[in-house]
Amino acid sequence: MNRKITIFIACCILCLVSLIVYNAEVAESPRALFVSPENNGIPRPLRKFVPTPIEVDVTKMCGKICDREMRTCFDPTLSVVVYDGTSPEKMRFEQKVKKFTPKIDTEEAENKWKHNRSKCPVNELDESFHTMTKQESCAIVGNSGILLGSECGEEIDSYDFVLRSNLALLEGYTKDVGNKTNMMMINFSTLGRIYGTLRNQSKAKDDMLRYFKLLNGTILWYPKATGERQSSRLQHIATLFLEENIHVKFAYNLMTATVVTKRKWGTGKEASSGLITFTMAQTFCKNVTLYGFYPYQRDEFGVPVLYHYYEPNLIDFHTRTHNFDREHRLLRSLHDQHILKLVIGSCKE
Repeated sequence: MNRKITIFIACCILCLVSLIVYNAEVAESPRALFVSPENNGIPRPLRKFVPTPIEVDVTKMCGKICDREMRTCFDPTLSVVVYDGTSPEKMRFEQKVKKFTPKIDTEEAENKWKHNRSKCPVNELDESFHTMTKQESCAIVGNSGILLGSECGEEIDSYDFVLRSNLALLEGYTKDVGNKTNMMMINFSTLGRIYGTLRNQSKAKDDMLRYFKLLNGTILWYPKATGERQSSRLQHIATLFLEENIHVKFAYNLMTATVVTKRKWGTGKEASSGLITFTMAQTFCKNVTLYGFYPYQRDEFGVPVLYHYYEPNLIDFHTRTHNFDREHRLLRSLHDQHILKLVIGSCKE
């Protein structure tokens, strides 16, 4: 009996010693307790350690480029983005389609797979621009001399959205081509012409500034490759417009439209400005009608047709750069399939 009591007392002493040692270790541990003058020297437990989120670069694949509200999305290879109210120095004109690197915290980074082929709001690429607004009806006005005498001006101006190209003249031709312009597409050579004209003080510069003032509120759209040289020229033009109080928005493609259009339609040669404009307009226009698309030297009655309605020139349409005949046959086929409407001839018949 005495032996059992002795063992019991020994066990109790051992437990008491262990408890004293444990409390001593905990009291000395800076990770478990924190003593400060404010709490009268009484130890209190530390809060649970929560690491501060660290932003990291994660490559994000954009399957769709969407508006800021994520209501309307576009194929990234066909996305036209618009700078609206952006200072020229913030206009970068970068063509980055499928990959970009947003800053996300470490918790999100653990789920990198979620960022593959996702829908990307356009402001996540750049806060400075937005996507094109969807339109019910669009008229794309080409520059062929077939428009002369057509009296299509009133009909063209009745559309919700009118697209033109390469600074086509309107003054003196409104009866046939209309006056409304919501978007003006410019190609590489036209960009160079604008930049060169606006660099030096001259009558040509004054005339061009007056032309753009008539286009107040219009979107000036450059769909081709935006390398360092082209981006610099666009920024220079935007700066001058700001100084001259010309309210023109600037737009460009996240991927050069020349490559995309050629690949889409299999034109062989480089796509013309007209075909590029139609291809991109399809992304934001529900119904598209084409005027002034006629690549031949004579009309159906044998009457000579000017290359541009505003210039007295007759040239050979068979160029090394574009395949106008093949493109026109494509457009006629799309017209027959009711994908677009192709207007050739008078609008008053």
